[in-house]
Amino acid sequence: MDRVHFACHAGIVHGHNRSRPRGDQVRKEPLVEVHTKAEIDRALAADARILGVNNRDLKTLAVRVARQNENALRVAEFLADHAKVRSVHHPFLQTHPQYAVARRQMSGGGGMVSFEVEGSAADARRVSEAMRLFTLAPSLGGVESLVSIPVLTSHAMIPAADRVKMGVTEQLIRLSVGIENADDLIADLERALEAVGTPQKVEVASAPPR
Repeated sequence: MDRVHFACHAGIVHGHNRSRPRGDQVRKEPLVEVHTKAEIDRALAADARILGVNNRDLKTLAVRVARQNENALRVAEFLADHAKVRSVHHPFLQTHPQYAVARRQMSGGGGMVSFEVEGSAADARRVSEAMRLFTLAPSLGGVESLVSIPVLTSHAMIPAADRVKMGVTEQLIRLSVGIENADDLIADLERALEAVGTPQKVEVASAPPR
């Protein structure tokens, strides 16, 4: 499992993007002294505080994921019909190439939605920065809705030519949809998309009096 998928899964399980096991929260017994599987398991075990957090957050996992699934699909359907959106990626949209497989295998399409604006890289940045309910942050899977631009965050270190082959364009925006009111999220997106094609205002200082 790669780091992006682990972060997403951890965010979903916990419901936020903070309490997840990190390298500094596990016991680090010297591996050269470990000889049995039981010792290895003990060396990699999270501490009691982390296990308590996991136990607490798992109790609300089902209701949180159900709400995220519902919200994300509504957001994806709204974006798919918007004139300023070029494409939308969500497995429960009928236009998705793996739609039939997703419907057969899953009860929900997940909380992740990505879409391309019908414009430039600058338009994508303006849209993401214009959102108010979606927080501009590169994390994934929490109860709060987040927005990020992959070419500037998760895929920034990948060469541009390789990103294009992967379908990660400069116009692509990624949403991690949370559990807020879906109508509010859609209204926020609708207002933010007004920024597409709108030149950024540049304030010019007036010349000092002679």
